[in-house]
Amino acid sequence: MEPKQYYIGIDVGGTSVKEGLFDEDGNLLAKASVPTPPIVDAAGFAAVTEAIDQVVAKAQIPRAFVAGIGLAVPCPIPASGDAKVKANIAINLPELRIAIQQHCPDAVVKYENDANAAAMGEAWLGSAKGVQNVVMVTIGTGVGGGVIVNGDVVSGVVGAGGEIGHMC
Repeated sequence: MEPKQYYIGIDVGGTSVKEGLFDEDGNLLAKASVPTPPIVDAAGFAAVTEAIDQVVAKAQIPRAFVAGIGLAVPCPIPASGDAKVKANIAINLPELRIAIQQHCPDAVVKYENDANAAAMGEAWLGSAKGVQNVVMVTIGTGVGGGVIVNGDVVSGVVGAGGEIGHMC
């Protein structure tokens, strides 16, 4: 029998980085939170990877059993993955992804706009479960929005399809 697979969700916010370890069914097993540093160099990347170590230690799960890591980030993510606009945060996404991949070589690492990720989570297991069309507003350090139409996230031009924050 193969060991169970686990997943880590990382919510990179303007004031804190929150991480959760989940099983295949979406049950939260452990969580950690650290103040958001500038995530642009080794020290910033270490804050994120050390929190990964915290959640796997709390749940007593070997890091090798982590199959996937999803980063929810407060910026539009275009199809190219090259985020140009970053509101309220200093982050180097390509280098952070590499640092996480090196720290957890058995995991697939992906990132998505934080409000889109929140909308997907609500559609999977939350208050929008079973609903095909969803609009979600997120309020934190900034304001964001995630839109799901016919079960698919609306990415829009340059990944900003649901971005409703910072409008005049």
